[in-house]
Amino acid sequence: GTAARLEKQPVDYTELVNTSKRMVKQHQFTLIEGAGGLMVPIAGGFLISDLAKDIGLPMLVVADTRLGTINHSLLTLLAARYLEIEVVGYILNRMPATPSVAEKAAPHDLASLTIEELLAVIPEVEGSPREMIEQISSILPTLPSWPLLKKYLPPQA
Repeated sequence: GTAARLEKQPVDYTELVNTSKRMVKQHQFTLIEGAGGLMVPIAGGFLISDLAKDIGLPMLVVADTRLGTINHSLLTLLAARYLEIEVVGYILNRMPATPSVAEKAAPHDLASLTIEELLAVIPEVEGSPREMIEQISSILPTLPSWPLLKKYLPPQA
C-alpha cells in the first residue's frame, strides 16, 4: 500500500501470505492486525480482505465507540459476510468512563443490527502500554461474554 510506495519497498503479496501461514502453523495463537480495515490496499490490487481470506484465519472486528462506529462496523461486518470471511465477533474498544449518548447506545444498536456476536465492550484505560494491557486483562474475565471470548484466546489466558 501507501507505506510500501513511500519506502520504495514493494510488498510481495504471495510471500506475505506464505509467511503469515507459516507463522500461524508455528504458533498456538496468532493475531494479525488488519491495518485499517478490510478495504485497505496492500499491493498489486490486493486488499486486507484478500489477505484475510488467503490466510484463512477467522476475523475479529475491533471498533472504537466514537461517532461513526455503527456505520463502519456494520459495513465491515457486511463486507466480511459478503466476501465469505468467517467472523468470530466484534469488540467495542475504548468506551469512555462518561460516554456520550451515542457511545452509550452503540453496543445495543450494533447488537440489534447484526448477527455477529458482541464479545466485549472494553473501557478506555490509561497508562503505559504494559499498564493498559494489565488493566484490560483484569477486566476481561469479569465480562458476561468471557466464556465465548476465552475460546479464541491462547490457553494460558
